[in-house]
Amino acid sequence: MTSNRLLSQMTEVSIVQQLHLGSGASVVRLQTSLAELPGKHSHSFHHFLWTESTLQLTRGTPEQKQILTVPGQSLLVWPAQEQGQLDCEGSLHSLSLRIAPERLETVARLVYGSEKVQWTRCWTSDPFVQALLERSLELSNYSQGSYDSFSESIATTLSYHLLLNYASPLAKEGPARSMAPVISYIERSLDLSLSVPELAKKASMATSRFSELFRQSTGLSPHRYVLERRLEKARYLLESSSRSIVEISLACGFSSQSHLSAAFRNSFDETPYGYRRRRQAAFRGGF
Repeated sequence: MTSNRLLSQMTEVSIVQQLHLGSGASVVRLQTSLAELPGKHSHSFHHFLWTESTLQLTRGTPEQKQILTVPGQSLLVWPAQEQGQLDCEGSLHSLSLRIAPERLETVARLVYGSEKVQWTRCWTSDPFVQALLERSLELSNYSQGSYDSFSESIATTLSYHLLLNYASPLAKEGPARSMAPVISYIERSLDLSLSVPELAKKASMATSRFSELFRQSTGLSPHRYVLERRLEKARYLLESSSRSIVEISLACGFSSQSHLSAAFRNSFDETPYGYRRRRQAAFRGGF
């Protein structure tokens, strides 16, 4: 509802495509022929706008006004509740990712041990986000429900990426916060072995102490956390790529296809092969 209200304020903005990415997240392709988007806007969701066009963002209060130029082919970070006004040079063509604060707070507790974060970058070039948003919009050609788990996987991946690259915790320094560099390392290194002693060394802690603090921070043991992230990556690759299951197994840190299959069946009650076939059938049939 809030996002529609924001869009209605931007006269003549056209929604070309839209897809819900599970609970509390959606991606929209926008375009408008207007050179100006009049009026100040604020919204209750976090807004990540990838734009082909150069934008000028005016934000803050009249007493502390800040004017920023966002070049084309960039990702604009617009936090929830922050007032601002966008002006566009020429036509606006953009991909808009909206994520509810509650969804990001859930991931932030896993990443930083605190749901309170500050956004540290306003804009940057981010081909990864652009590619993932483009890929997700391909799903809009099919009925909602065909790719529920895939869209949820995209939303979760984007949430981790955005928090790790564009935010930092507001919480005071403490044991939970010290896990953030380790979690960032895990996300970048899911193809590696990632033993608990190795992760503890990254955190400069004894293994037992590290395991205790990691569980306090994430609610999971280090082993379980790494396994869940490996499986989430495997599900994404099974649906989004044509790579063999052997290749996917190694890319996700499993020692063999049988290792992935056993873990996959234990968590999802089906094999990777069966999962891929079922999703491909849904993709072809659109149901």
